Amino acid sequence: MYCSRFCQKLDWPRHRVICKAIQKQLSEGVQLPISHYDRGFIHYLIFVNMDRCCTQLRERAKKEFPSAPLSSLLVHMLFTFGNPPLVKISLAETHTWDDDERLEMEFLLNRAREREGQRTLVTAMVREGYSDDTGPGVREFPFLLYHSDSWLVKHPSSWGDGGINKK
Repeated sequence: MYCSRFCQKLDWPRHRVICKAIQKQLSEGVQLPISHYDRGFIHYLIFVNMDRCCTQLRERAKKEFPSAPLSSLLVHMLFTFGNPPLVKISLAETHTWDDDERLEMEFLLNRAREREGQRTLVTAMVREGYSDDTGPGVREFPFLLYHSDSWLVKHPSSWGDGGINKK
């Protein structure tokens, strides 16, 4: 955002070079850093959607992974324009992480284990650019979600009773 048309014209040569470089990187499938605000917005989307579908997710987790601790689960949310996210649950240890994500994921999983049942690892997958070689790109952002009481369920010993874990 510019304060005036004059300032915009002054900045155009610099902006044009940067803009072309970014477009080239996106067409080559290079991942660009996201802003703090974008990351915050993605976290907000995860929070709202987890709250919206927590009962269904809890039931699916009980059914698909009856003996797995909550801290070992990974919730995947694929966000596409104009649709609710597609949601999948898996064991975090079976997920393949990129080298640059591995350390962050191990750190987040350890934090989830420290407070069993109160945190779950969630990844948001969003479309990122288009490469002529590989097609549409998808980028994954990990988050550690702190649960509200609506999600906190004693696990695995009392999955069936719906009890709240008030540690």
